[in-house]
Amino acid sequence: MINSNYGKLDDLFLFCSVVEKGSLTAASDALNLPVATLSRRISALEKTLGTQLLLISKRRLAPTEKGQILYQNCYQNIWQLDRTLADFQ
Repeated sequence: MINSNYGKLDDLFLFCSVVEKGSLTAASDALNLPVATLSRRISALEKTLGTQLLLISKRRLAPTEKGQILYQNCYQNIWQLDRTLADFQ
């Protein structure tokens, strides 16, 4: 079996959505997913990458320095991939 990162792409999409929307709740509404699911999936991504990506408090959500770098490097590509796949459906 080939070890790949394809399984992490969905979690990366969710992470980018949360950063873009500015909160778990807003992303949850936009994606029609429970907040708990988003939180769990982002935690799994953080564990896989070995770094914290988001600072979450009751009043605000902000990407960490590494989270901001990941978002900036992946944002355009993840949305382009999403659009490309949507075109095939």
